[in-house]
Amino acid sequence: MADDSTDTPTDDSAAPEKSADGDGSGADTDAATDSPPDSGDSTPDTNAAANSALVDTVFSVVADDNRRYALYYLSDRGATDVERLATVVAGWTNANADPTAVVTPDERERVEIALHHVHLPRLEREGFVRYDREAGTVELADVPDLLDTVLARSLDQRRREAGPRASGDSDWHDSRTDDAP
Repeated sequence: MADDSTDTPTDDSAAPEKSADGDGSGADTDAATDSPPDSGDSTPDTNAAANSALVDTVFSVVADDNRRYALYYLSDRGATDVERLATVVAGWTNANADPTAVVTPDERERVEIALHHVHLPRLEREGFVRYDREAGTVELADVPDLLDTVLARSLDQRRREAGPRASGDSDWHDSRTDDAP
């Protein structure tokens, strides 16, 4: 019978050099070579990259006040026309600077133009709204849970910052927008 110890494959002789811990056991290299390189190991990386991209997108979108206020309103109402949305967003923007300020027609028009040309197309491109430019309407699309969570927490923070103005059961924005011009 042949002695097995003398018939060692060449790969085993190289194993000590490949071992990460330097003990020559080859344990690290055996685990790495047992599975094919594309045997599903990319799924966690792909999911992580997709999640990271979603996080970046959500925070980039809500970083702008006009987009965030539009999303607040749409998450509450579902759909509206762009003129009404512009009035609401302009009102909330002014209310942050001066709660007694009244939105001028020029301010409302500037917000409407920005919504039409910049913010609503961006939200549509990201898949968060459906925007019909011809009809001048916008509605909230099926948004990811992350966006819902970020909007809810952001709105809660706004309410805390607003203090007594946001007391009671009403939303801080409802009192400023339901009767807005």
